[in-house]
Amino acid sequence: MRIANGGRVRANLITINSMMLGAFHLKDVSAVECSGCLLLLLGEKTLSRFDLSSS
Repeated sequence: MRIANGGRVRANLITINSMMLGAFHLKDVSAVECSGCLLLLLGEKTLSRFDLSSS
């Protein structure tokens, strides 16, 4: 898999059945598991579930 900085890492696509994000309960979240990744990030698909516009 190619990551944002252009590097390549070995990764597995997984599904998180259920997770809490603050007060929000998310189900069936697609995720990538990799040993070379230092940070945990939410992907575009998960972030699209939220209204991120500023008020």
